[in-house]
Amino acid sequence: MNGRILSVQSNGQRRVAQETVAALGLKVLMPPAGIVSGVRAHIWEQTGLPARLKGAPLWSPSTSAPMFYRNQVVTVHDLAFVDVPQFFTPSFNALYRTVVRRAVHSARLVVAVSEFSRRRIIEEYGIRPEKVRCIYPGVSPAYFRRSAAEIAALRSEFGLQDHPYLVAMAVNDQRKNFGGILSAWNALGNARGDARLVLFGREANPRVFAVGQATAAGVEQGVIAIGKISDEQAATLLSGARGFVFPSFYEGFGLPIIEASACGTQVLTSNRASMPEIAPAGSLLVDPFSMQDIAEGMLAMLSTSGEAADSQSLIDGAAAFSWTRAAELYRTVFRDAFG
Repeated sequence: MNGRILSVQSNGQRRVAQETVAALGLKVLMPPAGIVSGVRAHIWEQTGLPARLKGAPLWSPSTSAPMFYRNQVVTVHDLAFVDVPQFFTPSFNALYRTVVRRAVHSARLVVAVSEFSRRRIIEEYGIRPEKVRCIYPGVSPAYFRRSAAEIAALRSEFGLQDHPYLVAMAVNDQRKNFGGILSAWNALGNARGDARLVLFGREANPRVFAVGQATAAGVEQGVIAIGKISDEQAATLLSGARGFVFPSFYEGFGLPIIEASACGTQVLTSNRASMPEIAPAGSLLVDPFSMQDIAEGMLAMLSTSGEAADSQSLIDGAAAFSWTRAAELYRTVFRDAFG
């Protein structure tokens, strides 16, 4: 496996690589020590990596790949750099527009993480449909419905007490629509009662993303920002929430959607890109450009009493996204590509 993605901070693409490697026992080729990300890592991917391979089969799991290496499978997570370039830096857009186009034409097979992304790859690059396979990612083992005792302890740790609360990701990747979340929350005013909006997340890489606001400074009361937390903490936080708010403008898949669902938590997400495809039954689909839509969805989730009646159906829906199943499908792809 092309291990470049393992050198960067944790994200959805890295999780796909890690889970698949663990399931299939692939050999990972990493950049030399000291080359973590950025231009040097891409130079290694285009030159040093192919030189080390000497024609051996390769899986590139993170959209970028050696452009002219034919004996490989490339996983392309999305075409956001084509479809919504305003959310990325000009240098990132230029690099990925060149690299991905050439890599998918060179590769033996291409994997997409949703049918939405698969259709976009076929449309954008004019590739034969049979060359592009769809393999959904799975839910991390850390995400499951936590006990009442665990939820109570976390409520105490973060000062939530008995307040009903919603959860949202606070990242400065503008594609995640953090500004829209805050505007919608403020628009609720007194209608939200004593509820809280809990924000968690980390800063995005400014070399990749056109970053924006990622703090709750200056918003009305009722917002608790807890920063970066572990998967275990996130699962507990979600388990006690009335809902998870994720009105992203664009996703190739949207791992947080199924992670929240696996905790039995209702999801508010967008009616755009891959999200209607991924969101389980019972999710609230909104126009991410409409503050009113988001606010009304938030209020609807806060209006539920205690646990959502369909928590088990959400958990069952998320169970369809399995890393075991994904590994089996990757094994088939590798067999078809490399014999």
